[in-house]
Amino acid sequence: MSKKNAIRKIIKYTFFIGPMLIVMGLSAGFVSGLWVPVPAGLTIAGLVVFGLWLIARETTGEGFWGKRSTEAGTNFSISMLSALIIVGLINYMGLRFAVRLDLTENQRFSLAPQTKQLVRNLPQPVKVWVFDDTEPNIEDLQILRNYRRQAPSLFNFEYIDPTKEDALALKFDVKSFGDVYISDLDGEERRYVQNIKQRYLREATLTESLVKLISDRKLKVYFLQGHGERPLGATKGGMSQAIAALESKNFEVQPLFLAKVKEVPDDASAVVVVSPRRPLFKQEIRALQKYLNSGGSLLLTVDYKTNPGLNSLLEEWGVTLDDRVAVDISGKGQFLNLGPTRPLITDYGDHAIVRSFTNGYSFYNLARPIEISEVEAVEAIPLLKTDERSWAETDPEQRFMSFNEDKDSPGPLTLAVALTRTTRAIEEPNPDSEAETSESAPKSSSSEEGQQTGESVLESGPNSDNPEGAESADPQPEAGESGAESGAESGAESEQKSESNGENPESSESPDAELEESQSPEKEVEARMVVFGTSEFAINGLFNLQLNGDMFLNSVSWLSRENEEIISIRPKQATNRRIRMTDRQKRFVQVMALAIFPLIGLGLALFRWLQRR
Repeated sequence: MSKKNAIRKIIKYTFFIGPMLIVMGLSAGFVSGLWVPVPAGLTIAGLVVFGLWLIARETTGEGFWGKRSTEAGTNFSISMLSALIIVGLINYMGLRFAVRLDLTENQRFSLAPQTKQLVRNLPQPVKVWVFDDTEPNIEDLQILRNYRRQAPSLFNFEYIDPTKEDALALKFDVKSFGDVYISDLDGEERRYVQNIKQRYLREATLTESLVKLISDRKLKVYFLQGHGERPLGATKGGMSQAIAALESKNFEVQPLFLAKVKEVPDDASAVVVVSPRRPLFKQEIRALQKYLNSGGSLLLTVDYKTNPGLNSLLEEWGVTLDDRVAVDISGKGQFLNLGPTRPLITDYGDHAIVRSFTNGYSFYNLARPIEISEVEAVEAIPLLKTDERSWAETDPEQRFMSFNEDKDSPGPLTLAVALTRTTRAIEEPNPDSEAETSESAPKSSSSEEGQQTGESVLESGPNSDNPEGAESADPQPEAGESGAESGAESGAESEQKSESNGENPESSESPDAELEESQSPEKEVEARMVVFGTSEFAINGLFNLQLNGDMFLNSVSWLSRENEEIISIRPKQATNRRIRMTDRQKRFVQVMALAIFPLIGLGLALFRWLQRR
């Protein structure tokens, strides 16, 4: 009997061995990732021990399956297993067919509609590579996941430690930690996006780079040269960093010598004029005007103490560059060691170029203020505004500057402006066709002057100074009248031909011309211009500081009319819902929290205690 009891005790405690072995085997397999031989052996051993325990319980006469407790335990186990299966299926369905609801007021955690449409219609799979050696930032990770949710099979991303994947970092030409690139799956065709060490990943920047990657078209930007403009090379005060950034955005940059080519090339998306030190020639200015009249785009920066001779062109657009310098004594730039002649800008206009800047920083050294006047068909939007505690200084080279009401102008001042002008396309007259028209005009038999107008022919009678007209009039008086009539007819024909060639300004009075003009389609073109009162924000060494580079790149992108919807994507800002209280309200809340509420609780407890007594 004692032996049987001992066997029963052994069988009773053997139950715990089987589940323990199963748990050990499964845990070892999931943690190590290797299921043979130890994890699989432990799991199988646990199942065998558990099976032997069930057989032993049944053969020892315990009647395990017939007990009420066994039935209750089995029902509970089946119920729990069913509940787990249902919960698992719900989670699987939720993961497989996920629906995200952004209940924030400004859709802070959602992508812009144009971004969603672009990602869903990608022609090929793309991948974002983030080269960083630290843990991913939650905001950067969230925006990348938002992109991937739109098309998981077309968009993916990966974080790479460049110290461990040095070959891949070398392939992408990674220059610093935090560089972000977007490419095809092979990484052969790629575009630089931004550096996340400087600022968080922005939707507008990533979407623009994505468009550049899948687009086959390259936009050409011409930099005017030949008048002491900023050099395009990697020199001090040069534009090599700006040019490299443009090329990474899929722009093709070329120098432009208008004195040689005479006119702006037809494939120019925009022309950039960076602070000429010497005036432009008149024919060069006319070439720029012609380019703008045909719907071109011009980026112009003019530095302090320079005169490029473009005042007449700017006056057509209602822009006047002040000869003074913007001075800011608000103290905003002190933490960046910026003096008063380097205004730190945080006030940006409502324009696609600066719409994504919000309260970011950019600074402009020795910037000339810009005055804007109203001009018909020209829309001007200020881009940069200085602080109210600023003014236009006449003598910025003095050591101690102060506002002089007689010489200086108070702020805020405009340092950059974006302009658009919608006009009809102006077609230049063809000189060859004019020459052919003048040579093919019919000659009058009475006089050469009769070819001009009918009136000059009528004057070629007996008293005319024209000898040929006099000779033809003396022997045959009546021939003068006939000559006059024929001259008038030929003059009318000449006049009609000149009207058809657009040489006569009164051609609009002709019914045929009016009919012809009404039948020809009217083509309207939009010219664009961005004017800065300084160029130093875009030069080497300052281009990559704060928003200086973005200011230049966004201006060129807007002028080239590329991805206008993308550069206007605003970053989602959290709505400030903080409660601002006065000192009196703060004291009231403190008294309520530290005295009133505790006393109320103590009083209720005392009342309850007295009630129970």
